[in-house]
Amino acid sequence: MTRRCSTRRGFTLVDLTMAVAVIGIVLLAVLPTTGVGEPMRLIGLSARVVADIEAAQTLTLASPSDPTVVVFDQAAQRYWLALQSDPATPIATTSGDAWVVDLSPGSVAGGETGIDLAVTTGPRTTLVFDDFGRLLDGADFEVRLGNSTGDVFVQTSASTGSVRAANATLVPPEPPAPPLPPQNPGGGGGGFGSGGQSAGLIKGR
Repeated sequence: MTRRCSTRRGFTLVDLTMAVAVIGIVLLAVLPTTGVGEPMRLIGLSARVVADIEAAQTLTLASPSDPTVVVFDQAAQRYWLALQSDPATPIATTSGDAWVVDLSPGSVAGGETGIDLAVTTGPRTTLVFDDFGRLLDGADFEVRLGNSTGDVFVQTSASTGSVRAANATLVPPEPPAPPLPPQNPGGGGGGFGSGGQSAGLIKGR
């Protein structure tokens, strides 16, 4: 009896990272841009940034001769993944689109008001990894993402290469005001203000 060899291939780490990134894009697109949607939009974006940084690490491990870097442009409020040999040109995702995340007002990720992007750890704005997925310059890296509801900080450890979203300072939105009670339409009813019981009280004084 002959056995057939299976040719099915499992998911790679890049595939899974891209799936997380796509879910983040969908989440940011469907969330409302006001009210309770603002904190969730910020949390969803921080998860997307973490996934993109980890994707750059994975791609660097696969091709260490030309590492994949993450470039943050604070002036334009966006970031992208590129090769170290050409950091100004975004690489393509598995779907063929440019690997760019735009946070400016009116964009899918930024929403109507936009999400503020700022690098908080010095003047450098590009993440470069070594053959082990650690930061090449040996210094920790932190990005702050903020909107009207607070801030989330995405931190990358230089020594271990671990990436996490931490130190969130989100303020929940105020609950909506309760609806006003229905007003008495007036007439000959017995309620106060309709001339019934209230009129009798006035006459009895």
